[in-house]
Amino acid sequence: MKKLLCILLTVLITITGCQSNNNGDSEDTTPPANEQDNNTEEEANTPEDATNTNDKTTKNEGSLEDISKSFLDTFIQGDYKKLLSDFALDAVLAGQLTEETLETISQQILGAAGQFEEIQSTYETEEQGYHIVNMVTKFENTTLLTKVVFNEDKTIAGFNFVPYNEKKLPDNVIEESVTFGSDDYPLTGALTYPKDATDYPVLILVHGSGPNDMDENIGPNSPFKDIAYALGEQGIGVLRYNKRTFEHSQKMMEVAETLTVYGETIDDAAYAYDYLEKEKNIESSIYILGHSLGGYLMPRIAEKVPDATGYIMLAGSASPLEDLLEYQIPYLANLDGKVTDEEQASIDYYASVVEKVRNLDETSHYTIQELGGISKAYWLDLKDYDPVDLAKSIKQPLLILQGSRDYQVTVDEFNLYKEGLSDMDNVTFKLYEGLNHLFFKGEGTPGPDEYAIPSTVDSAVIDDIAVFIKNK
Repeated sequence: MKKLLCILLTVLITITGCQSNNNGDSEDTTPPANEQDNNTEEEANTPEDATNTNDKTTKNEGSLEDISKSFLDTFIQGDYKKLLSDFALDAVLAGQLTEETLETISQQILGAAGQFEEIQSTYETEEQGYHIVNMVTKFENTTLLTKVVFNEDKTIAGFNFVPYNEKKLPDNVIEESVTFGSDDYPLTGALTYPKDATDYPVLILVHGSGPNDMDENIGPNSPFKDIAYALGEQGIGVLRYNKRTFEHSQKMMEVAETLTVYGETIDDAAYAYDYLEKEKNIESSIYILGHSLGGYLMPRIAEKVPDATGYIMLAGSASPLEDLLEYQIPYLANLDGKVTDEEQASIDYYASVVEKVRNLDETSHYTIQELGGISKAYWLDLKDYDPVDLAKSIKQPLLILQGSRDYQVTVDEFNLYKEGLSDMDNVTFKLYEGLNHLFFKGEGTPGPDEYAIPSTVDSAVIDDIAVFIKNK
């Protein structure tokens, strides 16, 4: 049921990114766009599914905004039978929705948000060929951004509720939309820069694993937007962009069997650098920052983009990813002091995944599911990767930052970099007491629930990044 709800609440096929582990980037169980619960084309065209999208001329009449408001009202009123019969849903969504699943979703949403009060505002956007109506929706306990997603024929392809995060652009910062990348995988993003400056350094932000958007949104938080806006105020430009597995989720599923970290992350970091240098004519300096998986891959990114002015790693692991799996799954299961049968089954499953990965070679025949939702090609590509050793070849300044409360990439990982690179004059290390994996302040036993608490990236981290960039 959890996976089904995840699909429904993330605007179908991860248009807004389903991070099922609530970790913001997740170096643990979230695969790079490999796990799929989509119907096949044959299933989507069965007569049974076709009945859900008939009478399109009499359903979904009016503007997309009017349809969305009516859809939301019907959902809030709990008239799930009417919602399924009176609105034209596309075949995939119709095949997933029942009155029972809608009731469960409603209980989860309204149980936490409280009684619906009003729609405060609406606006429309487009993503991946879908038309999206965004409604800022006030509830008794919180404000949510409710999204209804439409196909070209006005059938509803998905809907979701996400925390509404209203972080205002600073007055002295400009933000412009950008598009770059390969012909097959163009990416949209945003470039922020100081309003009155003509020559300024620019920092590229590289995501963690999972289908992250340009802000690395997780719950009510957007750490990449925090970094971009705060650095913009200090005279530094920032380029952030939707990850390929977010922007092109369907296409990435088609290449899941051959996907590696290059196709997931590294190639697009290089495209971002080329875009700034050749298209935006950045004459000052260009830095690259990687968070979590992006930090883990920074030595490879530096190898691919050797002329960047400097590199920054935020919570980058040093150990193989399977080692993190071996630690993280039992940790999460034991957070409440007890392990349920379901949690034990998850522990056992990932223990078998780790064993398979450690013995994996070209002759191995395992499905993606048997390998934890990650392809054999992905695992094999990382088989001999030693980020600490490769980082020794980086000649430019390298800044490595770590939070002491990070349960996903622990201080032990940070210490592996310190031990391996401490004799390099170009490397700076900084450990922040009380900060978690997203560099938010917290206390007590760290866990994923704290990512649902509205927070911002700690100002000390922002200031240290700014000093590193300005002083190099």
